[in-house]
Amino acid sequence: MSKIVKTVKSKHRSAIMEAVHEGAWDLFILGFIDKDKMQKYDALCLKPIPDSPVSRSSGSV
Repeated sequence: MSKIVKTVKSKHRSAIMEAVHEGAWDLFILGFIDKDKMQKYDALCLKPIPDSPVSRSSGSV
């Protein structure tokens, strides 16, 4: 029986940023930091989401 292994691309900027984000997440879950502060950690530690091209129908101008 073969084992399927999934590879997951990291959404973090680096291993250090992953550790920082994980620590901030733990503090957020425990109630030590608020949602606004957690969003700042998200912006600092996570890679930005690439813009997706807007699909346009061929009939529109």
